[in-house]
Amino acid sequence: MYSLLPEAIAMHQSGRLDDAERLYREYLQFNSRDAHAMQLLGVVLASTQHTDEAMQWMQKSIATSPTMAAHYNLGALLHQLDRHLDAAEQFRQAITMNPEAAGPHLSLASSLDVLGDMNAAIVEYKRAAQLDPQN
Repeated sequence: MYSLLPEAIAMHQSGRLDDAERLYREYLQFNSRDAHAMQLLGVVLASTQHTDEAMQWMQKSIATSPTMAAHYNLGALLHQLDRHLDAAEQFRQAITMNPEAAGPHLSLASSLDVLGDMNAAIVEYKRAAQLDPQN
């Protein structure tokens, strides 16, 4: 049963999303409070365009045990759905949890750019570049 999660992650990483989804769901039947597995199931569902259910799993993950990755991934989903104000809030939460991660700064900048807040977007683009000059 506990081997299901590493197996699900391996399927996910290899692009076998249907198998990953099935294994995450099976794992969560027995480990219903595993926020990491919830968040990963949400990512798989978002990747397969099941966005409503993906959002539910990501929100449940955050309610169970908030992490930078969960906020970041929910922000990415909201950004994809053109909910840029909500996405920006999730990226800000991710930054609060790990201010040294470049990804949330870059994604926040993108959301702010779309929202027309160019000054704030530039600040975030610069911060992302400082944190990860190679990207």
